[in-house]
Amino acid sequence: MLGILVLGGWLAHLLMKVIELRRIEPTVSLFNYLRGHPYVVAYSAIASAVAGVAIFHYGELTPLMAVGVGYMSDSIMDKITSRTELAVR
Repeated sequence: MLGILVLGGWLAHLLMKVIELRRIEPTVSLFNYLRGHPYVVAYSAIASAVAGVAIFHYGELTPLMAVGVGYMSDSIMDKITSRTELAVR
């Protein structure tokens, strides 16, 4: 159940990101975002899973924390990729 909550938090942030992008560009969809950013999405999903397992291992993963781990893993990836894009420019 905790794994599903981690996944739910991750998906919630991913969906929120696509909704925000659609405000700027109405042709953006979840599927073309996933196709256009496969490495960012994969890294974010892996980070969510690893963080969830690590916190679970120490007995600290509550249902609320599980949702937060998933949500924040995708959010952190947004910050990292934004900084990387700025550094490359």
